[in-house]
Amino acid sequence: MNSRRSQAGAVPIERLLVLANLKSQGFSDAMYQGFSAALVGQLRACHVEPKLFHAEPGNDGWASAVTAEATAFAPSAMLLIRATGGVLHTRSGVTKAASIVIGLRIDATDTRAELWRAKLVFDVDTGSVWYDDTASGERLASLLVDQLRRDGVLDRCPAVAPGSAS
Repeated sequence: MNSRRSQAGAVPIERLLVLANLKSQGFSDAMYQGFSAALVGQLRACHVEPKLFHAEPGNDGWASAVTAEATAFAPSAMLLIRATGGVLHTRSGVTKAASIVIGLRIDATDTRAELWRAKLVFDVDTGSVWYDDTASGERLASLLVDQLRRDGVLDRCPAVAPGSAS
């Protein structure tokens, strides 16, 4: 993962609105479930209360629903996670593995200033004989939280977040 922290001495993140747009042929519903559960748990271990939304392509009311809930949640920052490309590996029409290019950005909600940015090429294949979508989603969450911790964005994390990859 290539990352950079943009704002030194930024306000600690206590409430994080997460907007994830990862839906693709290479990122299944089981991956979303594993990613969501692991991300929420690991952020809470870092003393950050998250509120997670997944983009719903084709749902025109999605943005207004997120806006209403985000206003009530009053986050100190917003994490945008977006699949920007990738490669899908299939055999006989069945997805076997994928590499997904993911752009990540955290912005302060009060100033809209960028606090952190990263780009990741994520290999979805777990290396297991039995392709485990949930474990791939959990691994993505661990990579993300570990990088935020290393970059000093999450300054109240334990040295290694529970359930993380490091």
